[in-house]
Amino acid sequence: MRLTGKIMGLLFLLAGFAPAMLRAQVLYWDANGATGGAGGDGTWDLSAFNWSTSSAGDINTIQWINNRPAWFNTGAPATITLGSGVQASTLHFDGNYYTLTGGTELTLTGGTVSSQFAVNLNAALNSAGLDFAGDFYLNTASPNLTGVITNTHSLTYNHPDAISNDSGTSILNKGQLRFDYVSGGNFSYTVNNPITINGINGGTIYVEFEMSGSRSVTLTGPISLLTDGRLYGGTINDSGTALLAASGVISGVGRNVKIGGEVALSGANTFTGKVIVGDGFDGRVKVATFNNELAAGSLGAGSGLELGQDLGPGSVYDGEVLYTGGTNTSNRTIQISGNTGSVGVENSASTLTLTGVISSSGSTGLHDFEKTGPGTLVLTGDNTFDGDTYLTNGTLIIGNNNALGIASEPELEVGTSRTSYNDDLSLLLKDGVTLMHYVDVYNENDDGGQTTLGLYGTGSATFAEEVYIQRSVIVSVGPGGQLTFNELFSDGYGGGGIGKTGAGKAVFSQGLDLRGGGILVQQGEVLLAGGSVILADPIAVSSGAILSGDVPLSHSSTTETTGVVLGSGATFSPGDPLGQFSTPALQMAGGSTLHWQLGALTSADSAQWDRVAISSSAGDVLDVNPGAILTVDLSLIAISSRPTQPVLTANDPFWQISQTWLVIDFSGLGTNQLTPGTLNPLLVSNGIWAGGKFDTFVGGGSGAFAGFGTGDLYLRFTPVPEPSTWALLALGGLAVLWPRLRRRA
Repeated sequence: MRLTGKIMGLLFLLAGFAPAMLRAQVLYWDANGATGGAGGDGTWDLSAFNWSTSSAGDINTIQWINNRPAWFNTGAPATITLGSGVQASTLHFDGNYYTLTGGTELTLTGGTVSSQFAVNLNAALNSAGLDFAGDFYLNTASPNLTGVITNTHSLTYNHPDAISNDSGTSILNKGQLRFDYVSGGNFSYTVNNPITINGINGGTIYVEFEMSGSRSVTLTGPISLLTDGRLYGGTINDSGTALLAASGVISGVGRNVKIGGEVALSGANTFTGKVIVGDGFDGRVKVATFNNELAAGSLGAGSGLELGQDLGPGSVYDGEVLYTGGTNTSNRTIQISGNTGSVGVENSASTLTLTGVISSSGSTGLHDFEKTGPGTLVLTGDNTFDGDTYLTNGTLIIGNNNALGIASEPELEVGTSRTSYNDDLSLLLKDGVTLMHYVDVYNENDDGGQTTLGLYGTGSATFAEEVYIQRSVIVSVGPGGQLTFNELFSDGYGGGGIGKTGAGKAVFSQGLDLRGGGILVQQGEVLLAGGSVILADPIAVSSGAILSGDVPLSHSSTTETTGVVLGSGATFSPGDPLGQFSTPALQMAGGSTLHWQLGALTSADSAQWDRVAISSSAGDVLDVNPGAILTVDLSLIAISSRPTQPVLTANDPFWQISQTWLVIDFSGLGTNQLTPGTLNPLLVSNGIWAGGKFDTFVGGGSGAFAGFGTGDLYLRFTPVPEPSTWALLALGGLAVLWPRLRRRA
């Protein structure tokens, strides 16, 4: 009885397992028949004899039995055409490059598809939670494929409806979820269903195609990181358009998002790791929010942002973050780990201020910082990166003395190989900043763009090291501000000049060498305060603008002409505040002003008043047009010592006699439009004082001014006699007249 019971139990057990064993029996694709070996092209339906129970393909073939595992064995690449009504538990491809095609749908009941080689799935699939292991291409719409799992290699979507977006979660245990296109079509993928990245080595969402037309991939569903996630958006493109965009929330405790290629993040992401840009490829991430540390946003709710990766010799990748939002301030820290870390502001009307520290890490060379995008970036942190700084596009504002890192021989390049011919570039210093970087301004944008060096604020700042320009630049200083250049120069090989804008003052304190141009003072003041000035072209001063200084100005070569050209309404104020300005030429239009200052009560010590010296060469020019003005400035003299009293003896003794000052000293060579011996070639705008009168004259001629330098311009003061003196003169006249009247009588 016991033996019989055991036998009956065993039979019962076998009977229960038999259906499962039958269902698990593998059928091998054998369209070649019993003698042709496995494989071959053919039709997969319920009637064709294209299947075998032998993996070698050496026995008679049978018809397909639904819900069996389908095995496509070794052999030459083959195309299988799918018929209607076919169901399989699993698929396995062990042969070279099979293609499954057909206009009907294949239902997979077991949920597993695996392969040793790449497989093209041109037929629709019907399954929930299909598990892929291998390289597969989903090339057609599968509206009933509601979730996928990748375990190795890659699963590539070649159709915007390759899976249903209505339900199901895509799980990346390993490998890649890839997006590609068929026959160059222009279309966009939108993936609404959730994605979970859950693997020891993470998973990668990868865009295979290049940017063309309207191709893109948008992940609108949530992405859950159970390990670090990788997003690769295809090759970085000049248009700045992201091929891969994730607008859903990315979550994950302590997990990083690693970026390669062009990727956009716009969700209120809560993952607590950091974004790493440049993982295995150069990368650019576009972010809608540049959120603070530990706050949800595009960059996650963790700390930091890493730009570039140093994975060893020959494997160093650069990273860029491009901010697409409005004006914003962020304390997020940045680490540059590649050769170059870039921060861009895409919107030209937006300003991004970074208060966090920008540091660098890695063993391969120095780590440079680059500003990109047409918007404005303000750096106010005490940054510690060890490389140079590059301004490729837009505006970079230096917020403190340490904003550009700790390089031992620091250099800042304005204009790079990535600068477009029509990009506008602006490098501005905030109040109080002394920039210790050498600045090179290149001519990459010389065909349509503008380059500006300026002050951001109403205080003062200084470019302490050499500034070298290969193109013309605008120097912009706003009202009340002063921007100092210790040394600025250009060469004759594509170098340019300077245009001064803004109501503030630009000071060139240690010389100026512009062998490729001149200076246009459009607004405010330019003070040439030290050293020598060498120019290829003149200094032109516009209406309302001021030129001042006490420097010698000279030509950059004998074939060029420079000098000072004053337009109507312009002001020339030689001296700093007193001194001599030497120039090969001075041209004053009607309505222009020569501003003259006296520093002490003397007409003998020429160091105590302003003067202009016209250099001694045959090319010298002095041209003062009718209506030009001289303004007397006695602000350096105490009020009590000015000729302000109508009574002669009430004034300082200096003003009780006539005084004469040499104001324009002409060399005697070249061309002088002033006529010797003439009076008031320059009208003194404020010449009438209570104690006397100022006027001008030209030395030489045959009259009263013959003893003065021929062609030189002088300023003269003539005191007004006291009333008692006028009375004596009048009485004397009457005394002479009275006898004459008596004789006539």
